[in-house]
Amino acid sequence: MIFGFGRTRPRFADVGAALAALVRCDVRVSAEGLARCRAKLPNPATAEDWELLLCHAGGDNEPEYEDDLRPNSPDIAHLDGECIYDRGDEARLLRRVAVLAGGELPPAEARDFVDLEQGEAWLEWDGDSGRAERRALRIIEPSDFLDSAIFAWVDERLARQGSSRGLADRVLGQDFLMVCLAPEQEAALTELTGLRFRRAGPRRWADFF
Repeated sequence: MIFGFGRTRPRFADVGAALAALVRCDVRVSAEGLARCRAKLPNPATAEDWELLLCHAGGDNEPEYEDDLRPNSPDIAHLDGECIYDRGDEARLLRRVAVLAGGELPPAEARDFVDLEQGEAWLEWDGDSGRAERRALRIIEPSDFLDSAIFAWVDERLARQGSSRGLADRVLGQDFLMVCLAPEQEAALTELTGLRFRRAGPRRWADFF
């Protein structure tokens, strides 16, 4: 049985109150995201309800591959593992994930190269010194799956800065929820929603897919 499923969670007056409760877990939702969730979703009563709510909160309110993504929440992302179709997609994913760090990482100035036919891909990310660091990425079959090395890279940057934050995910199938929180914030999120997120440091990301 998945942790928390079937168990009734604390009741809130409405979806807006439920999302407001996420703030103490350091997860915020924009006004646009709040309006969208209120229009589509019931007041969460179980872990299943919370999972659906967080998926909507973590979704983007612009087309998936637009450059100027305006997330419903800067603190949680609902991502698809099968999202790499062309040049720019790896860099766009890195920029979205770096936002989750709550300002502890600078905006991700990133560039990528993806040639699925040639089986070549790399990603550049400007470092704290302003110099770009480049890393090769794997082409994973089917070839439009992301390389989880991107997540390990974010964790490494956070660790170098002495941050207690780290990426954690809840895999839902091909898609997944992702947060970047300190351990006490993760614990508060689990207590509120009944949902467990996995966090095991950079090495675990090698086995993400």
